[in-house]
Amino acid sequence: MKLKYFIIFQFLILILVFSNNRALSQDLSAYYESYLNKADSLFFTGDFNGALEFYTMALQIEKSDEEVVKKFEACVLGLGMDPANYYPNEIEVDNCAIYYSFDVSDSLAVILGNFLQSSGFTDSSPKSVFFKLSNDTFSITIITNPEVFDDNTIEYAAQNFINQISENCFNGAVSSLTFLDNNNITLRTFLSQ
Repeated sequence: MKLKYFIIFQFLILILVFSNNRALSQDLSAYYESYLNKADSLFFTGDFNGALEFYTMALQIEKSDEEVVKKFEACVLGLGMDPANYYPNEIEVDNCAIYYSFDVSDSLAVILGNFLQSSGFTDSSPKSVFFKLSNDTFSITIITNPEVFDDNTIEYAAQNFINQISENCFNGAVSSLTFLDNNNITLRTFLSQ
């Protein structure tokens, strides 16, 4: 008799979980549609800044909608920015801001952040790291002082660092590490080997 009640109880729990997940899915879908409608309305009136905000919110719900990604990129271009270098997402690890593009999942950004922390890169001094997926390459960009490269050992250390990132964060996938100066001029780029 107890088994019968236990089975009925488990069945009721499944029904509740399924109905809650379905309701949550419907809520997200409603928000997604609402964000798209507002973004499209602003986009077609030429308010790219407003549209960008709502396309960003929509893409946080559904990152794989190619039409929305194209409209998002058009807004970025309309504002005079380069969509390839637009990083709307951010996490922070030990005072290191990691900005990442829509083509990078939240979980990959966290994996990179955890690796940077465990490697000692995040030492509580303010830093910024930019992370995107470009042409099947995980691209990491760091802004630094050009004088860093006066030290002859930095080249070896940077090459070793990107190799470790590739292995530990991206299962050996091709990765690049680019250093820029404060004027966004490329100092050096290293590819994982």
